[in-house]
Amino acid sequence: MYWNDAMLLMGMHPWQAKHKVTPPFKIKCLVPSFDNVEDVALEKLLENQRIIFPLPMTAGQEKWIKFLMETKALKDHNLDDGWIEVGPLLPKSMMIKKKSYTKEHKGIELKNGSSIWFSTSEQGWQAQRGGEQDALSIDEEGDERVTDECIRGLRNAKGGGVIVAGLTPPYQAGQGPTWTKEKVLEASLVDPDIKVTHACMADNPAIDEIFIKRFSKGKTKKQIDVQVWGKYPTWGDLVHPDFEDRIYDKEAMSGHILSNDTEWPEPYDVDWIMSFDWHPSKPCAAVFGWVDRGGNVVIYDELDMQWAEGKEISDLADSFRSIEGGRLNKRNFRRWQDPSSKHKYDGFNAWDAFRRNGIHTAAGKNRDPHVGISIVNDYFRGNCKDHPRIFIFERLKYLQRSNIKIRGWSLQFPRK
Repeated sequence: MYWNDAMLLMGMHPWQAKHKVTPPFKIKCLVPSFDNVEDVALEKLLENQRIIFPLPMTAGQEKWIKFLMETKALKDHNLDDGWIEVGPLLPKSMMIKKKSYTKEHKGIELKNGSSIWFSTSEQGWQAQRGGEQDALSIDEEGDERVTDECIRGLRNAKGGGVIVAGLTPPYQAGQGPTWTKEKVLEASLVDPDIKVTHACMADNPAIDEIFIKRFSKGKTKKQIDVQVWGKYPTWGDLVHPDFEDRIYDKEAMSGHILSNDTEWPEPYDVDWIMSFDWHPSKPCAAVFGWVDRGGNVVIYDELDMQWAEGKEISDLADSFRSIEGGRLNKRNFRRWQDPSSKHKYDGFNAWDAFRRNGIHTAAGKNRDPHVGISIVNDYFRGNCKDHPRIFIFERLKYLQRSNIKIRGWSLQFPRK
């Protein structure tokens, strides 16, 4: 990763040649902590680098080493053992004096105007707002919200911007895949702009089989798969393992997502439905959809939970009607809400309050959570023939992120 950073800073990267991008070039580097900068980043960028080759060397490697020898670029070498040592990735002659990394100056500035600035997830996403850079460099997986805000900083980047990341699948006993598996690894299968190179401890020529055997002692197969072979964890209790976060393909019967421009049915061709859950301690949640004549369920919209924070029931009722289509729409909605809203909280009854504001509902059934999850999973496995299927419009961020794409969640409900 830092090799790429150095080439980008000096204007030597193939990506820059392709996109006709020249220095100055600004990089933001997201690291686990500022200690990581001194222990890892600065060591790689500002100190001599040892390169180890698996033996025997290829003809291309031998030709490259000969060139380095002729230009006196080698600091040290032992070709019998398969290694060479070259100078720092960033030559000292390129650096501006008193503009190197310190605790107060968290960056490195070069004479060609390029610079690299370090940031951490520990600072929080708000600390990343307003920043702009031409490239984002990511040293190990960080907080998703912080990373997303750093990506926003590429909005005016030269050449459209580039992201370079070195990610090690994180391991924690019992934890399922983290966000980078979906947003990076799986996304690379369908997004041509995302290039993934798989490498792991076992691929590193500097690490021999003896060390790997010693390192693996006492570890479970799951740990070894992650730490030695670089595989993302696939365990953990997936609440909805059959949910496919991709656009629906009718012929392949694959995917549960409908694009936002999907044509809607006529008002009387389907049954319109909505359901909501109100509680005094958290924002109201609500989803809106329809059931077609084949029993397939389509969820087309949801209540924005950030907007719903602290809203009065009268505001929520107006919002429900607006999402349903307004007072003059021809859709006749059947509504459900959690029956616990009939309970009084400090003398307040939400069920009656919604009725006073024109939201009449039926009481949903509070089943054993395992039963409810099982029913939903049957719909995710549906093929629209033998069993109905469930579909979700792509704009529904809260339903998808908060309730469906849950990984590593243990189903530890008391069974009756």
